[in-house]
Amino acid sequence: ISTTVVSVVEPDPELLNVKVYPNPTSELVFIDISHTLLNWIYLELYEIQGKLISKERYVGINNRIGLNIAEINSGTYLLNIKDENGKLLGNYKLIKD
Repeated sequence: ISTTVVSVVEPDPELLNVKVYPNPTSELVFIDISHTLLNWIYLELYEIQGKLISKERYVGINNRIGLNIAEINSGTYLLNIKDENGKLLGNYKLIKD
């Protein structure tokens, strides 16, 4: 079981410097935030068909967030990173084998 992380939309590095990894992984995807001007960020995980699986809010500071995907089914997923107003900042495709 592995996961491939592919960036679809990269955030503006002046607003949010983020790295999503590793590639591949079987349980955790890490979201490293090394710079942000935001007070809050939201992580939303969707099935490729558009069904929301999870939505979490995090303080916008230098941070490492671990997203556990061990319990989800194999397939293609989208990870959206949004600001507190719901504006899409980044989008990543996760493929779990």
